[in-house]
Formats: sequence, structure tokens, C-alpha cells
Amino acid sequence: MSADKIAEYACENMSYTLANYIAPYYYNHTFVFENVKHKKLKNRVKDAKKYIKLKEIDMAYQMYDAIYQVDPYNPQLVYNMGVLNEISGNYSKAKEFYSVALNMDSRKEAYVNGLKRAEENIELTNILSSMGINIEPHILIGAEDTKKILTERIRVKGSRSKRKIAYVNPLESSTEIGRFPGQLELDLVEISTDKKWVKVKLPNGEKGYFREKDVITGK
Repeated sequence: MSADKIAEYACENMSYTLANYIAPYYYNHTFVFENVKHKKLKNRVKDAKKYIKLKEIDMAYQMYDAIYQVDPYNPQLVYNMGVLNEISGNYSKAKEFYSVALNMDSRKEAYVNGLKRAEENIELTNILSSMGINIEPHILIGAEDTKKILTERIRVKGSRSKRKIAYVNPLESSTEIGRFPGQLELDLVEISTDKKWVKVKLPNGEKGYFREKDVITGK
């Protein structure tokens, strides 16, 4: 290769590098969430996945955070909290969660890559900040009432035109509290040992019993 060709090639590479340094460029990244497994709170995990599909990341984060407060040793859960923070531009918080997930499972490539991305984004935002360009993250708020968020719920069976009886005690001869429409969702308090009765918190705050066959549990 002649000296002129070498010089031309070097100038082209230098121009490309300089242009990328001065001008911003963009790339698309598809975030993949881990499949969180939690036997006791599987319905709340499903809720979090539903919120993610709906792009309601604040609600998804609150749900994950509530689970995290009772089970902080689930690497898939911790990783997903890192992803939500990264999506929101909270790179320092994302780095924190990715680091914890990686400490719990150092073989997971996704955790390694997540931590690397967070560190690169922290470096980039620092450079931009030094140039007077500040990127404001979307702040995610954790769960304030963990017990309320994680409470299992039931749904009264049937259509709204159909009514099911709530009793004071788990006996059909007991006093009726009221008759409630189908599709109504209520907080579950407990299920009787014989599995025939479900104790719930009614809309007015009272406790009452439905026959197990009149409700759908696991909501």
C-alpha cells in the first residue's frame, strides 16, 4: 500500500473517531427480565409481570420491592429491580442491584452484562455532566405498605347481578353480614383448616366468612 493510501486510510479512521466523539449516537437495547420464582408470592410476581407488559414500571417496581423486603435473597428478583432502575436512568441504583445479583450468582452472564452497562452509563452521565448536560432520571419509589401490597385477594364468584352471602362465623346457621356481588375482590385473611370457609376483609373493614365454593382464591 502506498504512503498516500495509508495517509488517506488513517484520516478516514480519525475522522470517524472524531465524529463519534463530538456527535451523539444512539443504539437500541432490548431488556430481558428474569423469570422470578416465588412459591408463596407467585400471584404478586404475576402482577409485577403484568405491570411490566403494560409498561407501568412504577407499579412493577413497587410490587418487586415489596417482595424484596420479605425475600432479599432472590437473584432473579434483584436483577429485575436493577433492570427497572436502568430503564429509568437510575444507573447507580441499577449498579447496586446488579452487583448484589451477581454476588448471589456469579455464573449468570446477564448479571455481568447488566453491571457492565450500569458502570458504562455512570461514566457517560458523569462526562455529560462535566459538559453541562444533565440527564434527570425517573425516580422509582419503593413499596411503602408491604403488607397491603402482598396481601392475597379473593374474588366473589358469579356475575355482578348474583350475590353471595358473607357470614359472621364459618357456619351457614350464623348471622348474615350481607350479600355481595360477583366479581368483587376482597383481601384474604385466612382459609379455614377444613378448607370450606374463607375469612376476608369486607369493604367497610369488617371481617366475614364466605363459603369456599362461593369465591375464587389466589388472586
